[in-house]
Amino acid sequence: MSVCFIALILRPCAYPVWILRTSIKDKKLAQMGQVTPALWGNKKAVKKIVIRDLSTSTTAELLTHQMFLESRWDWPIENHVQKLILFGLLPPFRSVLAAMIENRIYLGGRRKD
Repeated sequence: MSVCFIALILRPCAYPVWILRTSIKDKKLAQMGQVTPALWGNKKAVKKIVIRDLSTSTTAELLTHQMFLESRWDWPIENHVQKLILFGLLPPFRSVLAAMIENRIYLGGRRKD
């Protein structure tokens, strides 16, 4: 029950981050959709992609750009910062969880006669 309550409290905080992640992922997929046809030889797709202010790009530049796009992180928060947040939240969460278990064991077992 309390886990659902905590999830409801954290949902408004996570929603803007989720929207930002979705927009980053959509832009990444759109750019990948332009690079792939350019690598297959589509001249119109090559002209849409501007790398270093050139109207034409070589295959090596297109492959490098594709590798750069594939390596981009979808989340707005970098991976190492996510780990810091996780490890920062673990001790308080562990303490709250331990208190909930303790209350359940010691206070939940009493009967009112």
